[in-house]
Amino acid sequence: MPKVAGVDLSASPRRRTGVAVLTAQRGRHELVELTTVHGSVDDIASLILSHAPSLVVIDAPVTPPPRGRGFRLAELAAMRLGARLLPLTLPSMQALLRRGVRLRQLLDVVAEVAETHPRSALRVSGCGAAELLKLLNIEAPPGAGKDEVDALLAAAVGAGLMEGYAISLGPDTFLLLPQPGLCRQRKKA
Repeated sequence: MPKVAGVDLSASPRRRTGVAVLTAQRGRHELVELTTVHGSVDDIASLILSHAPSLVVIDAPVTPPPRGRGFRLAELAAMRLGARLLPLTLPSMQALLRRGVRLRQLLDVVAEVAETHPRSALRVSGCGAAELLKLLNIEAPPGAGKDEVDALLAAAVGAGLMEGYAISLGPDTFLLLPQPGLCRQRKKA
């Protein structure tokens, strides 16, 4: 059965990185692993690869912007939908970008790699975290921390793409977000 991994990547190996892995079964997804790890990008990649996911969705930029630019075309499109993103010219975002690019390089030989931004995913969709997860019959375990929930949301957005609940923005990166207004539309129906 295919799997989707979500990663809330930290900009430093000393900080926690959340990792979530879901089975990707149409209509019903099961949580396989939800954890936080400290360490190198290689360590994080090893954990993810041990689950053999077909799609990995990372809460971090995984491709650089054009030279001298703070945003990529996909990010500009996401911001038009209501996403709030930081420019990749900030030093903290550059550190995160370096780790995101390295993680993509390690993973994309065996899995498709995309990126998302969980807070923007909630903003664009009009969903709360529990509401977005419930669309895919996923629930965050009691006591799950922010890093774990963000990793779970990243995996859910990836699973949502398979279910037709998410969109892909590009062309300069594979940026996933839920369909705009997804939960507002469902409440009206």
